This record gives sequence, structure tokens and C-alpha cells, in this order.
Amino acid sequence: SKILYHYDQQGNLSGTESFLYDVAADWYASRKSSFTKDDDGNSIETISVWERLNSEWLFSERITREYNANKQILREEKANWNRNLSAWVNTIRIIRDYDTAGNEILTENQMWKNNQWIGTSKYIKAFNANNQQVLSENYTRWDEVNNIWIGSSKSIQEYNDARQPILSEYYTWDVSNRWRGTSRQSTHYTNGEQNGSISYQWDNVAWNWVNSTKTETLFDPDGLRTSFGYYIWDKGTAQWKTNIFIEYINQDGFVQKETYYRPGSSSDLEIYQYIVYYY
Repeated sequence: SKILYHYDQQGNLSGTESFLYDVAADWYASRKSSFTKDDDGNSIETISVWERLNSEWLFSERITREYNANKQILREEKANWNRNLSAWVNTIRIIRDYDTAGNEILTENQMWKNNQWIGTSKYIKAFNANNQQVLSENYTRWDEVNNIWIGSSKSIQEYNDARQPILSEYYTWDVSNRWRGTSRQSTHYTNGEQNGSISYQWDNVAWNWVNSTKTETLFDPDGLRTSFGYYIWDKGTAQWKTNIFIEYINQDGFVQKETYYRPGSSSDLEIYQYIVYYY
């Protein structure tokens, strides 16, 4: 195959022609595209195919594209040529949007149905000042009865000034047509080093996040690790209860003392295992 490119006097692409090779008939045209602009300045690409039987060009597809000042596509509409109606019939449309940094923050796919555009999927994103993605929302279809988008997944991220992740949240779409949390974790740092985290569970009654587990690592002034704690949230007392506590002690040698707890009959936790390692 081969392709010829045509340009206008300003050097803009005005059309293309594609050819296929036939041993008996040499090169023959198969497809061509022409590029024009409508009254609003939008780009229109008209695609035609070569009908060898009647030796004529037949309209096939038309693509209309709208751009922003940065030459990014804002809207792309496709239509097919209906020979019986001798008219263009819309098929699909894609709508996009961007933030001031040029990141794509919206992609919405639509199809032509009953003489109107109906959503088929939508994707929303957001970015922070450092161009780190902090939001992702995905929708699978438009509910024509309730006139709402039906979601599939959602995630939220937060970062500190050092660009380290400090929060991650994940959601799925509930049958009640709202987002339901699946996992959440916050991460904490000291002098750039991670020293703790909190995990959360989703409460289907309160429809919100509740504490689940926590880790915490402490360091001495020299930056040496002195302890590590693993805690479980006690819903009854609304307090953190120690599950595992490890002390790192520098004496004659390196000592690691591990203490394990389990819920007792009272609000306090009782020790059920105690281990000391000497190195």
C-alpha cells in the first residue's frame, strides 16, 4: 500500500489518498480523506472509499474535531454516511476536558440514540500542583431512567509537600447508586521516613470510614528505631488497643523484645506471648 499527502498553500494537511496494489491492475485507489473547517473553525475529516465496480468515490465516515488553544481535542464526533437517506448519521462522540497544566481530567463517551447523545462511559481525573493524580472516577453507563451515571470505581490520593503519599481511598459503586468505600489508609512520616499508618474499614450503617488498625514506629534522636507498635481499634471504648509491641534496645548486643497481646475480659489487653531476641 501507499499513501499520498496533500497540503494547502499554508502548509496545512488538506487530504490523503491511500492506494492498494493489484498485480493485474497496478495501483488503485482505496480510500481518501479530506480536511476542511466548519463555520466555528472545527476540523472536519471526510473519509471516502473507492467503489471499483462503478469507479466512483463513496462517502464513508465524517469526523468533526474541536480543539482548545493548546491544540488538544475537546470534542470528537463521528458520523457514517447513509446511502438510503443520502445524509450523515451520527454514531459516537467523545468529549474531553483538561486542567491548566494540560492534564486530561474528563473523558466522556457517547452514542447516538433516538436522535440524541446518550452517555456510555465517563472518566474523571484530578491532579495536584505537582501533577500527581489525586482523583479517579470511572462510570460505566448512563442510567436513562434515573438520569444519573452508574459508577464502577473511584480512588482518592493525597500527597505531602515532599510528594510522598499520605492518603489512599478506594470505592466501588453500591446498589443504592452511591460510592461505597472498600479500603482506606493514611501514612505518616517523620523527617521523610515513614513512621506509621492507619487502616480504615467502611461502616455500612454510618456510611463512612471507621478506624481499623494502626502501626507506629518511634526513633531516637540519632534516627535509630526504638519501637514498633501494631494497634487494633476497640469500637466499644473508641480507643486504640495494643496488639503487638516491639522494643529495639541497644545494650551489650542488639536486643529485640516482642510483646503480644490479646483482648482480655476487661477493656485492657492481656499479654499472651513475650519473646526476647539477642544478637
